Amino acid sequence: MNEGMRSLGKRVGRASHVLVLMRHAKAEPVEDAPEGRDIERALVDKGRRQASRVADGLERLGLVPDRIVCSGAVRARQTLDGMLPTFGDGPVVDYRRSLYDGGFQDMLDEIARTPRGTRTLMVLSHEPTVSMAAQRLSGGDSDPHCLDLVGLGMPTATVAVLVADAELADWTPGSASLIGVLRPKDMR
Repeated sequence: MNEGMRSLGKRVGRASHVLVLMRHAKAEPVEDAPEGRDIERALVDKGRRQASRVADGLERLGLVPDRIVCSGAVRARQTLDGMLPTFGDGPVVDYRRSLYDGGFQDMLDEIARTPRGTRTLMVLSHEPTVSMAAQRLSGGDSDPHCLDLVGLGMPTATVAVLVADAELADWTPGSASLIGVLRPKDMR
C-alpha cells in the first residue's frame, strides 16, 4: 500500500462515521443489453475485475461497510456481487430502484434512513448522482484535489470517501469531509 493509501487508512480509522460512494463497475453498452434497456446492462470482464480490486482495496483500508445500499440496476447488483465475497457476511444489504432512476435527493433520503450506530455505509449507484452527492455533502474542510476529481465526474468503479462526526442519518449538504477519491488502479 502506498503512502497516500496509508494516510487515508489512518484518517478512516479515526473517523466516527464514514460514507463510501461508489459508481458501478464497467458495463456493456446499452445497445448490447436485453431489449436495449439501460437498467439491464451487465458488467463486462473488465468490470468484474474492477469490482474485485476495489473490494480488496477497501478491505485493506478498513472500509468494509456495515451497511450497503445498492441500485437495483443489473450492473450495480453485479458490481456488489463481485465485492461481497471480500466483505464477508458482515454488511447488511438493501437494493433500491430509487438509486437507479432517482437523483441526489433520493440518495440523500437513503443516507438519512441509515440506522443510528452504523459506522460505515456504502452507497453503490450511478453517475452523475454519485459525483453530485460527493460534491454536495462535502464541507469546507474537504480535500481540494478530491473535490476537483469528483467535479469532473466519477469513472466506473471509482469511490469517494467522506467522513463526519455526526450520525449518517443526520448528514446534510456540506456536513462531511471528502478525504479520498480512489479508482481501481489506485487499489493495487
